[in-house]
Amino acid sequence: MRDLFFYPFAALIISGLIFAALLPGERFDISTDSILQQGYVLKGTAFENLIASPGTSHSLITEKANISEGADVYTQMTSHLTRKDAPPSAGVFATLGRDYAQVFSGHPIEIKVIARQSETRPVEQFEMGYFAPGQGQSGWKTYQLTQDYQSYTLIYAPKETRDDDRVHYFGIWPDPEGQQRYMDVIEMSVKRVMPAAGN
Repeated sequence: MRDLFFYPFAALIISGLIFAALLPGERFDISTDSILQQGYVLKGTAFENLIASPGTSHSLITEKANISEGADVYTQMTSHLTRKDAPPSAGVFATLGRDYAQVFSGHPIEIKVIARQSETRPVEQFEMGYFAPGQGQSGWKTYQLTQDYQSYTLIYAPKETRDDDRVHYFGIWPDPEGQQRYMDVIEMSVKRVMPAAGN
């Protein structure tokens, strides 16, 4: 009898988690001017908002015992499956809400990751991509990691849309070979590429 109640209850909880992950990442309005000036930036404890798709994982790391002391906070990512073997997804991903999607749609954007190899079981490569359902996607691009933090960038232009409710996804696949090797990410960002002055 105990199982009779447990399994429906567990299914309800899992359904709720999936529903929450699919909700737009921003629950409040952000001004267009603010997005144009600052873009979308994810770092520090905000990495807790990342979603790890099946086959991937990430964990928040701080280099000091107390985050309030100004420690460098980063997220450590890995994958135990290749993208081919895992269900289709955006890997470890951030959801950019409709305010960002509206500003970025129809314009070139710079997608950037600041990352390095982890000290333990370091991975040599990672992949990242930008996904705008109904507007196209950048596809997965491969980058070589080093022992020091470096910036890795991708330029992409989502198609313009009249749909104000669209959201975008910025994803990382930490170990393309799925060998559970690790990378450290200290910042993820997206900004609109503005035309040079005078153009």
